Amino acid sequence: MSAEFWAIIGVGTIIFFTLLKTNDHLAETNRRLQTFWEHLLDQRR
Repeated sequence: MSAEFWAIIGVGTIIFFTLLKTNDHLAETNRRLQTFWEHLLDQRR
């Protein structure tokens, strides 16, 4: 089993699981990122 083989398997698995995720999960992640950035920006003021 070559390194290229495992790289393809890894990327394929990540893409597969990403496609399985629901929009709710994406929205949740988005909201957390937004909260994180707002918190970071507030600290710099």
